[in-house]
Amino acid sequence: RLALQQVGVGGPQIMMASGNYGYTAGTRGDCNEACGGAGSLCFQAEGSVKSVNWQYVGDGQGCYDRVQTYNFVGDGSGSWERQEVTTSYGWKVKPVCWACVFILILAGVLFDLGLRYSGATTTTSAMTTSVPLFDCSANIHWTGAKKDFCCVNHNIGCTTTPRQPPPPTPPPPPFDCNIGFADWAHAWSAPKKAWCCSHTHKGCAPLP
Repeated sequence: RLALQQVGVGGPQIMMASGNYGYTAGTRGDCNEACGGAGSLCFQAEGSVKSVNWQYVGDGQGCYDRVQTYNFVGDGSGSWERQEVTTSYGWKVKPVCWACVFILILAGVLFDLGLRYSGATTTTSAMTTSVPLFDCSANIHWTGAKKDFCCVNHNIGCTTTPRQPPPPTPPPPPFDCNIGFADWAHAWSAPKKAWCCSHTHKGCAPLP
């Protein structure tokens, strides 16, 4: 513990201070230095304590001079300068880093739920497509709904309108009115003349 005398207007002033002389005290438990500077990203000091150290700055360069005590001698008159050192103690995680951790955990949970939901949907779709509504290969229980389903999806069991039988072929005519028509009056018989006259208007006797 040393005393410094401030020399200047108003007379000397005695100040009692404890600390190091000629160098600046380091920070005890400095996590930022121990972690290569990365500690400041997610950690901060819980509190800090200020103390006064004295640093030698050269003759005539400071505001204080050391006699039996350190006295303030005025700007540019002393060899020592007063310096305040802040010492941090304890470390705690910054709120922004807690938020980042929470976001990462939430993203992982959502991703896992998405994978599970996607797998369940795929399994359900596969089961739905693998079991048909009706078995069209079984020739039993052909209801109207089964007929419609099998006809639309497999072209099986389709109902068609029954085809009508063709009309019977008419019998051939008893006479061919084209044969012997050039000499029908002498070559045709009376039944042929009558039939050809009534059906084809050939071989008709001339009107009197």
